Amino acid sequence: MPGSLVSNHVHVIFSTHNRTDTILNEYHEHLYNIIADVAKGHHCHMRAVGGTCNHIHMLMSLHQDSRLSYVVRDIKIASSKWVHDHGGQFQWQSGYGAFSVGQRELEVIKRYILNQKVHHQKHTFEEEMVKILKYAQIEYNPDHVFG
Repeated sequence: MPGSLVSNHVHVIFSTHNRTDTILNEYHEHLYNIIADVAKGHHCHMRAVGGTCNHIHMLMSLHQDSRLSYVVRDIKIASSKWVHDHGGQFQWQSGYGAFSVGQRELEVIKRYILNQKVHHQKHTFEEEMVKILKYAQIEYNPDHVFG
């Protein structure tokens, strides 16, 4: 085959430093646009972005040459800079969670991401992450994830 054909979808989650509520409502639209622009700069397609005042979810299709850690790093840098440039005090946590998503799950995950505000009226970020980690069968140390 002369070219590469790739289908690589990933659900990425990261929170603010110490899960502080520093993503103001008026920031959401701007941050989501910045996040999508950075992904586009890496030749990735951002399918959905959503979150609350203390964390972000993204569903993106990675380009065959993209390195996830670089995409997430650049998203965090650009979004933090925007908040600081607009007078906010803000910092992302150092790590992130990334979970592969199959073609059949794309719409379900997309709806889930776009409905974060409703979802978090019933569940905390910590409860959500534990559920996702268990579903993905990832062993974790709560002190490392939430410490």
